[in-house]
Amino acid sequence: MEYRLITLSNGHLCLEFEEVDLPKVVGTIVELFGTPAVRKEILCELWAFAGGEFMYYREWDPCLVALSVDSNEVLQNLHSTLRNRL
Repeated sequence: MEYRLITLSNGHLCLEFEEVDLPKVVGTIVELFGTPAVRKEILCELWAFAGGEFMYYREWDPCLVALSVDSNEVLQNLHSTLRNRL
């Protein structure tokens, strides 16, 4: 039940979490920003919420990757809220 916020080489943020925490992550997104719009792609899903776009990817640990600088701030807020609720 750990939430990790990682800075990628392109400067975008990635929020990693455990598979069992997916319902908490989605619930917190809905509570803070409303229901995300989800578009399925071949290898991932693209989620849109809070004016940003994110790639949801599940190779090892599930993660949300910010696709813009504005999305970085949204992930920082989401990460902070999730950690405060531990």
